[in-house]
Amino acid sequence: PCPAAMAHAPRIAVPPLRCDVAQQAAELEEIQASEGPGFSREFLRHFCETQDLEQVLRLDIQVDSAIQSAELIGEHLPNLRQLKLTESSVLSLRDLGSSLQQLQVLWMSRCGLQELGGASAILPALTELYIPFNDVEDLAPLAACEFLEVLDLEGNAVADEDEISSLSGCVRLRELTLSGNPIFRSSCKRGAMSRQRVLELLPGLEVLDDTPTAPGAASSRSNLGPGEVDELDLDQQLLREMAYLGTPSGSRVRR
Repeated sequence: PCPAAMAHAPRIAVPPLRCDVAQQAAELEEIQASEGPGFSREFLRHFCETQDLEQVLRLDIQVDSAIQSAELIGEHLPNLRQLKLTESSVLSLRDLGSSLQQLQVLWMSRCGLQELGGASAILPALTELYIPFNDVEDLAPLAACEFLEVLDLEGNAVADEDEISSLSGCVRLRELTLSGNPIFRSSCKRGAMSRQRVLELLPGLEVLDDTPTAPGAASSRSNLGPGEVDELDLDQQLLREMAYLGTPSGSRVRR
């Protein structure tokens, strides 16, 4: 465009940063600089905007457990019910410590999570666990999570039918997401696992991969044997992987 046209072009108004937001950010930086990386009571009071940390029921924050003491979150927020750590860096659930005894819902998407060891002891009240796009292979630690109702494992590294079978210990489990795991690929150790086989192992499921498990739909393919592969399920999984490969730089669509 010519200079004259540019001169008369409307300017995009950029709203100024609110003074209170800027002040809060400066105060948080000052606290972290004086106390080092971590989650002190003072830091959390400023972050949660309350002096009474026992009143905090939900927290959305990013954590790097390699340099921050993530277990202090539970120690300072004893009544926390929901915790969102999306895009943090936490390799093991044990990094969260043992003080999240009241936590019911945990989001840990894209955290580099690899281990769920001690899940039932660390999170005894857990009802919903969302850990998509991590590197979890072993699901056995979840078997003792008696209150777990919703489990999102999309895009992890589950490759063995025994891992799915171990979830039968979660007697209240009603929603499960498994798409994007190696167990649905024909190259896995025992061959691709079908949707029907998952439902045989976990008959209490009401929703599998965002699709209701209506009794009629389940019985319509009941003639498949335990080792047989449901071609429709494989086609659906192939479409998911094609959609994944079609995104820019192979990135997956975030939830």
